[in-house]
Amino acid sequence: MAAVARELWNSVTTHPKKLIAGIERVLIDVDPKQEKLKQDLVEIVEERAKVDVGISHLDSQHDYYDAIVLSNILNYKNRAKVDVGISHLDTQHDYYDAIVLSNILNYKNIVENNEKICELLKKMLESLQPEGIAVIHENLEKFPINTIPNLTKLFDVFLTSSEHTNEALGFEFYTMKQVEASLYVGSNFLDVYWVLSKSRDLQLYDQKLVTFRDFLDKTQYTEDNVKAYEWIFGENFISPGGAPENLKILKKFKTLRPEIRMLDIGVGIGGGARQVAREFGVHVLGCDLSSNMLVHALERNQRDKDHRQRLCSAYFGSEEAVSYYL
Repeated sequence: MAAVARELWNSVTTHPKKLIAGIERVLIDVDPKQEKLKQDLVEIVEERAKVDVGISHLDSQHDYYDAIVLSNILNYKNRAKVDVGISHLDTQHDYYDAIVLSNILNYKNIVENNEKICELLKKMLESLQPEGIAVIHENLEKFPINTIPNLTKLFDVFLTSSEHTNEALGFEFYTMKQVEASLYVGSNFLDVYWVLSKSRDLQLYDQKLVTFRDFLDKTQYTEDNVKAYEWIFGENFISPGGAPENLKILKKFKTLRPEIRMLDIGVGIGGGARQVAREFGVHVLGCDLSSNMLVHALERNQRDKDHRQRLCSAYFGSEEAVSYYL
């Protein structure tokens, strides 16, 4: 659990919007089933900030905490009114620097309930400070593969309005990543987390499409188009040449050898990444913006259990770079 805790917290402290501002005060609350995760988070975060454990502190600490780490809080035996704790987020307007949720959607049984998820996202946006960080961690191994891209799309395009100022609120998408500890130790490629930041500077990509990811998934890379591209260019590939041409090009890179690391931006459905891992033993991190592409890559990633391949999604903005840990 320590590795998971460090990875989740690291995604907050290394986010570009937090490098200067930093994190000072943190609230952690973890389900007893994840007692070790709670202990690890407390120990890790205490190195940086004063930590109170338990959402009951939200009632008495006004304008105090900068971050909330929530993990399966709904299973606490002494908290029968499970929504009461979460509802305290509504009272903290523009307050927290970060909110980290671990398997909350799973535990509340709302992974596939967009309406309930949107209610939670609205609470998070209301209580986050401007540019505050949100980390949402969910183990989706037992759900259909398309659950991950569906949630990615929802987080990316979700828009609401503030009950306090009536201004538009949404998330700026930073990245979606697989939890490395789950991938390497448990061969679970579907334990993932999203890193988002609160944004008030919202601009529609056009009149009907919210973001560039939304544009790609609804125009060029619709589900039908992705399947058609693969049918044309061959299994696992969606671009001209397919596996034979791609292998010819790879062989021109004389430096490819086992265990070197490669970043594949625009990994698509992952055919090229799997090929370079299989043929040369290269460790590949594949990144793509299209959720419809990634659903196919994730499905084959989980099927093949090849630990030399990892996947993530990111938005490439003009103002800041996404950090990749190869």
